[in-house]
Amino acid sequence: MTSQTILLVEDNPDDEAVTLRAFKKSNISNEIVVARDGAEALAYLFPGDGDGDGHGHDALRPALILLDLNLPKVGGLEVLRRMQADARTRLIPVVVLTSSKLEEDILDSYRSGANAYVRKPVKFSEFAEAVRTLGVFWLLLNEPAPSRAPESDRGRTSMSDQQQRHEPEAGPPETIAIPRQANAETGGEADSAGRRARILILEDEAWDAALAQRLLVNAGLSLTAVVVETKASFIEQMADFRPDIILSDYHLPGFSGQEALKIAQELHPDIPFIIWSGVLGDEAAVELIKQGPRITS
Repeated sequence: MTSQTILLVEDNPDDEAVTLRAFKKSNISNEIVVARDGAEALAYLFPGDGDGDGHGHDALRPALILLDLNLPKVGGLEVLRRMQADARTRLIPVVVLTSSKLEEDILDSYRSGANAYVRKPVKFSEFAEAVRTLGVFWLLLNEPAPSRAPESDRGRTSMSDQQQRHEPEAGPPETIAIPRQANAETGGEADSAGRRARILILEDEAWDAALAQRLLVNAGLSLTAVVVETKASFIEQMADFRPDIILSDYHLPGFSGQEALKIAQELHPDIPFIIWSGVLGDEAAVELIKQGPRITS
């Protein structure tokens, strides 16, 4: 059974306090359970198992897990692997929230089952905004997996079994929220078929960025999204993330969708560019269409 509890797995007291403060500032009132090492997290997720070996009784599933990687006793990646190996925890959304910038950590996190990888911003204001974005999407907009699996799904022991019986379905997007002036690294090589679409979202409002992703998922698109809000981070992610599609707001603080379009056309004119705006007038829309993007309002 899924609860609305958030499981925070964090061994650093200062980071724990900052995260709890950020949730409070963001008016996220869900109960937050704190596990201060990987073993404690597994004990919470698998009560009665002792070491999380998959033989204990069922427990309430948290609605979201925020997981640090560098944990004592049992590391964050091992926690992810054990969750993926057990049907009771396999579908719980897990956001890796860490200070690590290592590309191998990003790759290993996604390969081990993480839904998103977010680097901890240094400034509290940026950290609070990242937490708010995560809370808005995963707790409000995201539709969680049913607690009770269909009859046809029972008895399966691995994700590979499921993939052999059914075509891949669009799941919740992997989201990397990039705060102002923060760098981002993403991993994963794209293959030629059946992969997630890589979407770069230029948007300064967390609600709108989360809504855009939700609409795309509801339309059946499987995606990985990076959200940026500044000119510097947009240019950086054009190179690092190598998006398939760019989705941009029109009005941005100190920046604009029109300016972003010009940059995109100079750097990667082959990437489709979509303006997403609720306040764009007809004249501005016509001028933008002449430059190349598709317009939605």
